[in-house]
Amino acid sequence: MKKLLLTTILLVSLAVLSFGTKPVKAVGDCDSGPSVPFNVSAVTISPTQINLSWGASFDNVAVTGYKIYKDNIFVTDVAASPQAYSSTGLTLNTTYAYKVRAFDGCGNISAFSTASSATTFSIYKFMHKVGIVRLIRGIIIIR
Repeated sequence: MKKLLLTTILLVSLAVLSFGTKPVKAVGDCDSGPSVPFNVSAVTISPTQINLSWGASFDNVAVTGYKIYKDNIFVTDVAASPQAYSSTGLTLNTTYAYKVRAFDGCGNISAFSTASSATTFSIYKFMHKVGIVRLIRGIIIIR
């Protein structure tokens, strides 16, 4: 009886030791990165501002933010939500191309999104858009 008990304890101990040395994957492991952000949209707001928006990425852990690139140069990181960014201080009448990458808490980074481009307004186009050109034309015609 003692011999059987000692043999059982020894086998159980060996089993615990052998399983204890192998890594066990948990749900939400950091072995894969986030999906690529999709539907990136760049919209001109003014002669010096373009707003971006995109569809949320998915990840087996959690997307913690996005990396914004303007003309293939890293600009900044933004929070995971909302999926939006305002690019300001731009040069008027200039085209900019934007790409987005998602990242998770493990440091994994997605591939680049497809680029979305927009051109900032010229002063004339902006004035026309907000009605100043029509107002000036009306004043000139009245005189």
